Amino acid sequence: MIDHSQPRAITLAITYQQRLMFAKAYTWADFYYPVATPSSMFKIASCSKPITSIAIGRLLERGVLSKADLLVSKVTLQPPQGAALPTGFSQITIEELRTHRSGLEPNWPDNATIAAAYGHPTPISIFEEISYASAHSVFAPGFPSSTNLNVKYQNLNYALLALVVRGVSLGLYTDYVRAQIFGPLGLATPHVGASLHSQRPPLEVQHHSSCPSSVGINVVATSPALVGSGYGTNVQENYEGYEDWVISTVDYAAILAAIGTGNLAKSPILTQASMVDMFAKIDPTGQTDDFTQGGLFWGNSPGGVTVFGHNGGWSVGGANCASWVLSRSDGVSVALFMNMDDSGPLGTFAYGSGGTNANGQLQNILDGIKTWPAKGDLFSAFGIPPLA
Repeated sequence: MIDHSQPRAITLAITYQQRLMFAKAYTWADFYYPVATPSSMFKIASCSKPITSIAIGRLLERGVLSKADLLVSKVTLQPPQGAALPTGFSQITIEELRTHRSGLEPNWPDNATIAAAYGHPTPISIFEEISYASAHSVFAPGFPSSTNLNVKYQNLNYALLALVVRGVSLGLYTDYVRAQIFGPLGLATPHVGASLHSQRPPLEVQHHSSCPSSVGINVVATSPALVGSGYGTNVQENYEGYEDWVISTVDYAAILAAIGTGNLAKSPILTQASMVDMFAKIDPTGQTDDFTQGGLFWGNSPGGVTVFGHNGGWSVGGANCASWVLSRSDGVSVALFMNMDDSGPLGTFAYGSGGTNANGQLQNILDGIKTWPAKGDLFSAFGIPPLA
């Protein structure tokens, strides 16, 4: 009997100098369970944020946005009756959202509470959800401030950036990302996750809670009243921009390979200057934070290689997934996804840390690889045009 407190499917993709060198899928489940492949698509939770950051980078390099632009000049929010945006909200800039330096600390309740505030039953719209969270936010001590370099990581920052992309592109956030990021890379299958289990496309894996009996109230449809955790317990589509992309590891590996660590001369999706900016450390000393201008974590591997990346995890009541993406200054990039939340054995995938956790083990392995094949690229085997 399989231990159902563990992930059933894990996929891993590794690139070196823009070439896909390794792509494998692993299935550990009962005999009737669908077998994962490197093309299997996973919900990736907060690993959606780097995709949004790239979209913002494209808007910045084209002059459609500037870092100093005020959020309120690009997005109109509508708080529920009797609520208002906090004092100082009008001072928040695009740069502060992208770098998690807005200082916003939201009160983000369940869907039913938000729906009641707007005077109707669930489901709620994306504008209602983000407007409510914004209006019920406070600022962390020392914020708002244009000089405070401390990072206060919050999902709301990237939820608001997704609305910015909508506002300035005069269309849907998802359409802009597909046209400006996925399209130039030849990626056809990534999509924003749907709320209900029945809406999964064929290549999307099923996600599982580490608590097998986890169920919740259906806030998307009237029937059934109760649904499995992550499949109707929230309006998944509202999390575009910060939690909701569904993608394979090989597709995400192509994104990572296309931007390197700011060291590439050219890219299909960002200018060289935009790539350099995305990986520029807010505080190179690491004393006040370990983030970049593009909202990425950074640290050093046990062998002294600089590692940039992001992790994502969503447990009971959410998407029930865990994801890790990283790019190293030695030209190696990694995407690792699994279909269960990160409360299991992999634990927190802290960047640059050593030791026995998953990231420490992975970084030690990568540090130990001194020579990579001079030829070979698996991208074409998965229908992705070569980058190198």
